[in-house]
Amino acid sequence: MSAREFYRLGGLALIIGGLLTATAHVLHIEAPADPARLAHYAHVSQPIHLLLFAGGVLVLLGWFAHFALQSVRSGVLGLLGFLTLFFGILFADLLHCVLEFSIFPLLIESVPYATPALAENVYRSTPFALLQNAGQILVVVGVPLSALSILRSHVLPAWSAVPMAITAVLMIMSVLPWTSGMAGPHYAIGLYLSMTTLGVAVLRTV
Repeated sequence: MSAREFYRLGGLALIIGGLLTATAHVLHIEAPADPARLAHYAHVSQPIHLLLFAGGVLVLLGWFAHFALQSVRSGVLGLLGFLTLFFGILFADLLHCVLEFSIFPLLIESVPYATPALAENVYRSTPFALLQNAGQILVVVGVPLSALSILRSHVLPAWSAVPMAITAVLMIMSVLPWTSGMAGPHYAIGLYLSMTTLGVAVLRTV
């Protein structure tokens, strides 16, 4: 496989993976507090988290190809952006998908009334929770770093960094009390649409 083919496959992975993960976040539903409604939640949530997992894997593969394309000119800033976003997406989005489409549905079927408390403990007071929190922090750091590295490397057109810069603004808005209701979780959708934009830029560049 030539380098050009590798980069083009990476661009396609970013486009497809970004669209799949953004769609999964649009469709995402919160787990109900009522145990009687958990069976319906599991039925709807399983395919959404499978979609998120598949899309996330494609995004990570494409993100690696994107880094390889601009690594020579992006320097340390590009490396930091690549690592923080790679592990941020892995820890914050992909890890919990495995629980949501495998273990939790089994718990809901077996012990529905105990599942909400078990899920809360998993997401709040276990090493898994630490990994997920660390992933969210890495994403917050990685998005602006990646936007800057794209602009500084001049490998991809400057417009490809704009969606990621907008995502960085959305992330800031999501933690501010007077804008959190408006921004909410939308920064995740923005992140993956930014990946789709990068994929388009990669295909147009190589």
